[in-house]
Amino acid sequence: MSFPQKTKLPSATPVADTPFLFLTRAPNGVHRAAHRPSGTHRAHPRRLRPLAPLLCCLLLFACAREQPLEALEVLNYGQCAGLELGLTLVDFGDLAALRGGAFVMPADSPEPTANTPPSGGDGTTEPTAPAAAANTLLVALSRGPQPTPGFGFTLRGVTARGTVALIETTWRTPPPDAILAQVMTHPCLVVGLPRGNLRRIEAFDQSGASLGTLALP
Repeated sequence: MSFPQKTKLPSATPVADTPFLFLTRAPNGVHRAAHRPSGTHRAHPRRLRPLAPLLCCLLLFACAREQPLEALEVLNYGQCAGLELGLTLVDFGDLAALRGGAFVMPADSPEPTANTPPSGGDGTTEPTAPAAAANTLLVALSRGPQPTPGFGFTLRGVTARGTVALIETTWRTPPPDAILAQVMTHPCLVVGLPRGNLRRIEAFDQSGASLGTLALP
């Protein structure tokens, strides 16, 4: 007796490996395979769990982005005496000393005033004492002594990133072909910042180079 030859059927593609098939359950409990159009895949909740840390990081980054900070240019002078390189925390009593003067406290005024030489027309800023001195941080910025006049700072702005204040400046240098007196100068910039919740202050020049970092007490 001869038996009919067996015909090898092609192996069926598993449903799990077919991206365009999904299973549906009929009312009678039988699973049926149906086609899903391309581009209509549903996201499983478990697949979204690994994205949760990334979403948290994006939210923290958005909250920590830089915000403009109200600042005051208190002093911009070309001969600051006794100032260290980088950032230094000073008070209003130090402003006149930076210019070689002294503060005089009037009997009828709680705020100090500066007894300093008048401006010589060189574009420097006279020291000022705002009324909210108790709530103001004074930060002095220096790049040390310079060989000639023509060096100095220009305050471009101050921003806050969380508890860090970022002071952005432009460092000016004289032209290479300028004829200048061979006199040592010591330019400085004093910026007034609201105390708030600041914990650190950083300063940069126009190229992004760090000019100093100051940790606040």
